[in-house]
Amino acid sequence: MKLKLPFFVLLILIFLSSCKKEKVGGACTYDDVTKKVNVTFVDGDLNGEFMVSFQPIGVDTDEVYRMTDKQFKKVKRNFDLEALQNKSSVFELSIEEITKGTCTPFIISEIMLE
Repeated sequence: MKLKLPFFVLLILIFLSSCKKEKVGGACTYDDVTKKVNVTFVDGDLNGEFMVSFQPIGVDTDEVYRMTDKQFKKVKRNFDLEALQNKSSVFELSIEEITKGTCTPFIISEIMLE
């Protein structure tokens, strides 16, 4: 019985000391970049729900940009969805890439078929 009270007080102190006062996220900054990409994968039905993956051309990296159908339909573009099925098509993405903070890593604002 006598050990329960000190143990309980210790748990409360650990809990309180682990709480940080810093806000998650904070101020974020982005750089505007454009990248030439190919479609690497379309998962789903272009007339329904889908996810499309783009990969930069000529860059030896595992970098991939993915968008859901809802995100894709909000972005400015100059082509019909069927163009995504041609994996040899070259697209240019206008992207805001994060440089500081812990917000969304990238925001695609425009996709243009070249």
